[in-house]
Amino acid sequence: MPRLCIVTALPAETRPLLDALKLRQSNARHLRLYSSETYLLLETGPGKLNAAACVGALLQLHPNINGIVNVGIAGGDFDYSQILAAHHICDHASGAQWFPHLPDNKVFKTIKTASVTTIDKPNTEYRDGLLFDMEAAGIFSAASRQLSTSQIHSIKVVSDNAECSINNITRNIVLELITRSLPTLVPMLDAIQTQNLGIQFDTAVMAEELINNTIAEVRHSVNDTQLLRQLVQRHIALTAELPPIDKTQGTAKSIRQALNATLAAQPFVYGEH
Repeated sequence: MPRLCIVTALPAETRPLLDALKLRQSNARHLRLYSSETYLLLETGPGKLNAAACVGALLQLHPNINGIVNVGIAGGDFDYSQILAAHHICDHASGAQWFPHLPDNKVFKTIKTASVTTIDKPNTEYRDGLLFDMEAAGIFSAASRQLSTSQIHSIKVVSDNAECSINNITRNIVLELITRSLPTLVPMLDAIQTQNLGIQFDTAVMAEELINNTIAEVRHSVNDTQLLRQLVQRHIALTAELPPIDKTQGTAKSIRQALNATLAAQPFVYGEH
């Protein structure tokens, strides 16, 4: 069954979510991964490089993930403890940008949105409408290789601003911020998961059937099958349709090359919120 994965950076961000969602540690080599029937939770450690590496490894391990939601703290010119969803992600170092297709207003209800800039070092130059974090760009960079921007979200809790210094942040403060946010966060996560399942569950079943039919006719190794599955899922994420697979191509490699050519021709289309 497709599952939503929550991505956190810090143990203090993780702990309240483990308890609230009844998640248990999962056996995943080199990853801090927790799971339930509905959710996965990945703790990456701080920084965008850690975040990108861990999310990339996760998507290799669990190709049936149907969405990723980054939950964590951020600083900005907003009220302390305010919860915001990102409508724009920017990597300060590279200038790379992502524009999440935010869910229906019924999902986020009265939650406001903000632009999130990922930085390599803490920043205290707070600006109107802008949040600073250290992981979101890494998460989006890795996740957008397999998922569409309608399936990747970032929800931030304000931990510091001009009146509340970043130097005051402690483990206990982060625990308290995330715990206090749970009555808002958990319904949002449930709604995102329900929406993603409603859109993608039937397609996921058909995708597996397509993959199984392909490997039944054209020999695929275990690694070939994994690569094929990733390409099929990327095509679905970009077009909401199953990809055309020409089994007369003859080899697993030639089928992948044809799918890569099809994917390269697909433009990204971003929605507005």
